[in-house]
Amino acid sequence: MIEIGIIIGGGIAFFKYAKENGLLPWIWAIVPALAYYGGAFITGIIIAFVAPELLNDMVILTVIALFAGAVFVGISYFIMTRVAAAKKSKISTGQSDILDQNID
Repeated sequence: MIEIGIIIGGGIAFFKYAKENGLLPWIWAIVPALAYYGGAFITGIIIAFVAPELLNDMVILTVIALFAGAVFVGISYFIMTRVAAAKKSKISTGQSDILDQNID
């Protein structure tokens, strides 16, 4: 149940932020689910190589997967904010170039 909350809450937050900052909101709304499951999968692979004895303890494995998935969702949110900032910077630079051309 917690993973559903992380994915849905992340999807809503990503959608709102993307919509407010001129990004494609539906594409960014899918990113939390991909990031969550991707993070849990990558963490599972790392655990299988580093500590295979943990693969038998489902409680610890579930907690680790929840944490890793949430961390990957946070990282993807940070990436989305950087993409939005770069897009705003590009737009403002383009507008200043247009204004400079009109002045001459």
